[in-house]
Amino acid sequence: MLDLSQSLYFEQEFSQLDFSAQTFTKIEFDSCKFIGCNLQNAVFKGCKFIDCWFSHCNLSLAQFLQSSFSANLFEDCKAIGINWTQASWSKIKLPSPLQFYRCQLNSSSFFGLNLAELIMLDCQVQDVDFRESDLSQADFSRSDFGKSLFNKTNLRRANFKDAYNYHIDIFNNDLKQAKFSLPEACNLLASLEIELSYD
Repeated sequence: MLDLSQSLYFEQEFSQLDFSAQTFTKIEFDSCKFIGCNLQNAVFKGCKFIDCWFSHCNLSLAQFLQSSFSANLFEDCKAIGINWTQASWSKIKLPSPLQFYRCQLNSSSFFGLNLAELIMLDCQVQDVDFRESDLSQADFSRSDFGKSLFNKTNLRRANFKDAYNYHIDIFNNDLKQAKFSLPEACNLLASLEIELSYD
């Protein structure tokens, strides 16, 4: 179990627990594992997550108010409708503190965040706001970006190999040395207002 009066958890494992709609204040989680936990609508105020692992958890609509992240991994998680801009992020350009594998991240916001080297592999990333973010060297391989927003986004050296449903204006985003795969890369031509013939 998790004692809300305790301020530090180190190398603890939380498995199959229901924390939905609970509020956590100024708790530090260091090298902890969350496995199959329900964190839907949970509120984290001023918490710290350091080198934590989330597996098969439901974090949808969770709020991370002024909470910080460092080297955290999420796999097979449902994290829909999260406003990641409410968290506390370092102003120093460091590798992304978040890695997502096979996660559902729809209807979330990363607006204006510095998340260079962000990893989102095999994820559902539909209707997500990436405007004005630094996502340089990010890896978005095999992810679905249907209806997601990119504008004034730094995507230098980002990897979109086998990603799909993205619509990125080549004039309003920095795509230098970014990697794309055919045929989805043809979506990049939409901003040129040209017609393609497959005859």
